[in-house]
Amino acid sequence: MKRLHVAGLLLSMFALLLPLTDMRAAETPSVKDIKAEWYFPEWLGTSPYPPVFEIKDTENKYGRYAAATKPITIKDLIKFHGHFCGGLVESAASLRVAFDVLFPDGIIDRTDLRIVSNNLSEDDFHDLYR
Repeated sequence: MKRLHVAGLLLSMFALLLPLTDMRAAETPSVKDIKAEWYFPEWLGTSPYPPVFEIKDTENKYGRYAAATKPITIKDLIKFHGHFCGGLVESAASLRVAFDVLFPDGIIDRTDLRIVSNNLSEDDFHDLYR
């Protein structure tokens, strides 16, 4: 388990250095809603490399792909999570690095993803992998 934590920490540290060398940073969609809110600090909204995820999604559960992609910003993630914390920012930076490798065109196809969490019960885990 300690190896997993160390690997996550190293990946997060790498993610913080990535904008210094990543030429795709100029292609990142701009974040329009950077206004400070009670849950979103102003300095984070004006930071030079906030993670923004362009998501390709479907119209509904069984539908065809939506015509446009949806941007998900760090502000959206904080609002969904319920509060601002370092773990969320580190996780978003780590996801940015992973998604750049998994989806090199910059568009994340949400229909191709499954999330496994340590919060699953044993039955849920077995149901997921049957």
